[in-house]
Amino acid sequence: MTLSRPSLMVNTSIVQKNIQRMLDKVSRNIQFRPHFKTHQNYEVGQIYRSLGIDKITVSSVEMAEFFANDGWTDILIATPLNILQIQQIKTLSKRINLGVLISSLDTLAIFLRECPENNLDIWIEIDAGYGRTGFSWQKKEVISQCIDAIAGTLGLSRVKGILTHSGHSYLCKTKNEIEQLYWLTLDRMKAIKASITRDNWGPLISTGDTPCCSIMSSFEGNDEIRPGNFAYYDLTQESIGSCRQSDIAVAVAVPVIGIYPERQHIMVYGGGVHFSKDYLDTHSEKIYGYLVEKKIDRWDPIDRQNRLIKLSQEHGTLQASSDLIRSVSVGDILYIQPVHSCLSADLLKANTMLI
Repeated sequence: MTLSRPSLMVNTSIVQKNIQRMLDKVSRNIQFRPHFKTHQNYEVGQIYRSLGIDKITVSSVEMAEFFANDGWTDILIATPLNILQIQQIKTLSKRINLGVLISSLDTLAIFLRECPENNLDIWIEIDAGYGRTGFSWQKKEVISQCIDAIAGTLGLSRVKGILTHSGHSYLCKTKNEIEQLYWLTLDRMKAIKASITRDNWGPLISTGDTPCCSIMSSFEGNDEIRPGNFAYYDLTQESIGSCRQSDIAVAVAVPVIGIYPERQHIMVYGGGVHFSKDYLDTHSEKIYGYLVEKKIDRWDPIDRQNRLIKLSQEHGTLQASSDLIRSVSVGDILYIQPVHSCLSADLLKANTMLI
């Protein structure tokens, strides 16, 4: 790929180190089902496969189909079941071992009516404090009612477990806060599991946001973890202590399209449709990315006064040092690490280069 437009650059050496580090923390009795929504890339998937991973998580039916076409045969769609895609899901389930998420009684009723016979793995989504989707962890009777309804129609064996995502870990400010959130979430999930008494059966517990999985040294009490962003990491993860700058595997390559020394700005071809508009709040300004230098096996940080401070749809404004302005010409390629690598990877799926 010739670099002539915004492109996601992925350092595969760092990716492999990040995956191996997480694998080293997973004991034999913990299932590792990484989330592939971060990279959405066959070649990165092959790195996982080469390390023995054979179960994955995705965030849409289309993403499940994408990776099924690359030979992945055990896939969990970890977003609430979309009843409008039931036929698509049933078709895919004939090809692979497919898991779906039930997040409400209304959805469950339609699902059982439309799929009276199926071979899907069913997971019950729990809201353990994030406040997004799922059954409240406090509603143990409702959760039990949900399991009974599935068991009555499909059999108890179809229910694989209870699943949660602690997305609010991204709001934590310290490693200690992240660790406390992990234990709180796990305690709530264990309480639900303890309340579900069925002969010779108990639900698996599946958790797995990247901050918690990165901070914790072990996952005892869990049955499965599903982190995704850890393969790439990003500036958000660095800012909350989930990773070091040297663990960030990606940067967005952007062409220089204008230089304005009088206001110390460099304009780049790289905007909200390439970085998203997620930002770091430094209290004095919003930061959308920091400049790095491309090396063979790493990204070297450049003085952080060189920062992406404004995004239009296609344009980005880089606040630049005098030294950088003197060294850059229109047509040069600069490399900027994103605040949220998952969104940049999604926006730049068609323009991704592994190095």
